[in-house]
Amino acid sequence: MNLVSQRSTWLTDALISGGITSHQVEVFNAAWDADGYIAGGFARMVGVLDARSRNELTLYPTWRDREGWRNLALYTEMMMEPPRPPWEGKAASNWKWRGSVGDVDLFFPNDASAWAAISRVKSRFGEGLYLAPTAAGYAQEVVIDRCRYQFITKVNGTPEEVLASFDLANAKVALTPDAILTPPEWKELEEKRAIGIDVWSKPNLLWRVWKWARKHTYLKLRSSDEDRFVNVVFDALEATKDGTLKRWDRPVTKYEIQKFAKMFIHSFEPSSALKAAMILDDYDKMNVMRDVMSKGVK
Repeated sequence: MNLVSQRSTWLTDALISGGITSHQVEVFNAAWDADGYIAGGFARMVGVLDARSRNELTLYPTWRDREGWRNLALYTEMMMEPPRPPWEGKAASNWKWRGSVGDVDLFFPNDASAWAAISRVKSRFGEGLYLAPTAAGYAQEVVIDRCRYQFITKVNGTPEEVLASFDLANAKVALTPDAILTPPEWKELEEKRAIGIDVWSKPNLLWRVWKWARKHTYLKLRSSDEDRFVNVVFDALEATKDGTLKRWDRPVTKYEIQKFAKMFIHSFEPSSALKAAMILDDYDKMNVMRDVMSKGVK
């Protein structure tokens, strides 16, 4: 995939503003010196803040937006209580966190580079470091000073190769010390507060969209994704009938799917909205149809 590289002083700006700490910079440098890069949710937030600082995005006045670069600290450093030994077998994702906490995902061109960076971090921070494999086994999870990092060991490649595998277009942001890499359409999606779906085969796609919509205050889907997304919702609703659709090992109910669908229906084009309304209860269905009639069906 093609990426646009924007020169940036994000690292200095975030450090001076208190958005990141000197220890975080040390971890980042360990990854960068091993030819790694940051990508995903944390990188997306940096990209948004950097674009806003250059007036390339107007975006929305949410509570996070008002905090500026301080957002990065709010995003990563909100653990409710420090972990206590024994840590073995306790993934950091299962600890008690508060707020809308995220981690920092570090990617590498190969497995050896990832382990070289991990070795350097272990040498630097020693006893103050938590290290364990993630539950899914695709990364090594590291916690230092209330910040959670994931050193990705099972998904390797260049920024172009790795970002192409991401399911959500909004997450396709990679960071180097002095540049931000994004696809050409990325800023347009962020300006519209729209989620774009590029890979539809992920089994947890619905929950990924739900998580990103709530966590990053997105309001709608990319218009070209609406019809296909409605089909995914219909399939999920069908799976609730026999209990095969689960989340956290618990069967998902049709009411959860309906609640999820209502997050976006209001923004759909009339034809997609009518199709999606079929899964709703009568009252909500009537409201959607009334809204569609006021807009006119294309």
